[in-house]
Amino acid sequence: MKETNPRQYVRIPMRLMATDGVKASTIATYASLASYADRKGFSFPSVPSIARRAGLSEKVARRECNKLVELGYLERRAHFDPTDGQRSNRYTLTWQRDDVAEKNLGEEQKSKSAGADSPTGPSSEKERLTKSIINQKQQSIIAADIVAKSWNTAGKTQRKEGVIRVVFDALENGVEEEELRTALKQLDGANIYVSAYSLNTALYPKPRSTLNADKKVNWTLESEDL
Repeated sequence: MKETNPRQYVRIPMRLMATDGVKASTIATYASLASYADRKGFSFPSVPSIARRAGLSEKVARRECNKLVELGYLERRAHFDPTDGQRSNRYTLTWQRDDVAEKNLGEEQKSKSAGADSPTGPSSEKERLTKSIINQKQQSIIAADIVAKSWNTAGKTQRKEGVIRVVFDALENGVEEEELRTALKQLDGANIYVSAYSLNTALYPKPRSTLNADKKVNWTLESEDL
C-alpha cells in the first residue's frame, strides 16, 4: 500500500527571511506550502490545509499567501478537476522551481560537454503542462472505471460524478486501484455516502472507527494523523 508521508524538513530561502515586511506568519505559511510541494515546487493544498499546518487562521494564511505572491516567492493558478470543477489552487514555490531548473540546466550542459547525444527530456513549461493534462485524463478514465465496477448507483442520492471526483483525488495521491475498488465496494455495501473521509476510513480502518461523511480529510497526512 502506498502512503504519502509528510516531509521531514523543508527549505526556506534566506532572502525571504531578510525581506522587509516578512513576519513569522509569512515564514510559517511558506514552510506549510513547502511541506506539500513536490521536488519541482508544485503543490495543491487548500487554504484550510495551509492554515492548519502553519498554525494560523485561514484569514491570516490567505493574507500571507497573497503577500508571498506579491513578493514573487509564490505563483498561484486556478486548478480544475476533469469535470471542470474548481479545486484547490495550484501553488508554485518559485525559488524551488528555479533551483530545479538551474540543476537541470547544469546537468544538460554537463551532458553536452561529455559528448552525450541522448535527449535530456522535456523541460519547457508547455510540455510539462501537456504531460500533466494527459496524466489527469488517464486518471479520470481509471477513476470512472473503478466507480462503474465498484459502486452501484441504484437507490443512491449521491451523484456519480462526485464519487468519481473523490476516487480521482485518491488516485492522484498514490492509492492503488485495487485498494480503491475494495474500499468502494465496502462503502457501497454499507450504503455509506462516499467522501474523502469515508473512503480514507475504509482504506485505513481503525478500531471502533465510524464513517463520518462530514469530516474533511487531508490526503497528504498519514492515516495515523486522522
